[in-house]
Amino acid sequence: MVVNKEYIDRLMTEKGITSYPQLAKECNLHYTTLRYIFKGHNPGVTTLKSIADYFQVTVDSLLNNSSQDYLYVVNNHKVRKIKIRSLENIRYLMIFLLCQEG
Repeated sequence: MVVNKEYIDRLMTEKGITSYPQLAKECNLHYTTLRYIFKGHNPGVTTLKSIADYFQVTVDSLLNNSSQDYLYVVNNHKVRKIKIRSLENIRYLMIFLLCQEG
């Protein structure tokens, strides 16, 4: 799971955030945490949630999904990467996730 740095950069520009230390401060994160994830380390769910909440976007939108064959699902404080094999698989997955919320 890789963070979509370009998307976060765009969100930063839209919010007027000019540096990663400033973003870290706004998200109540340590700057080194951001530095590690932008270098390719896997972020924790809490870190992703902090960034997503600040920008008012979904956690999934922060992840680099270079292949449209995968969907990232956050459930029980874990990020799961699910391979999408077919349209029928997507329908089944949506029904399953809706049942989990109820």
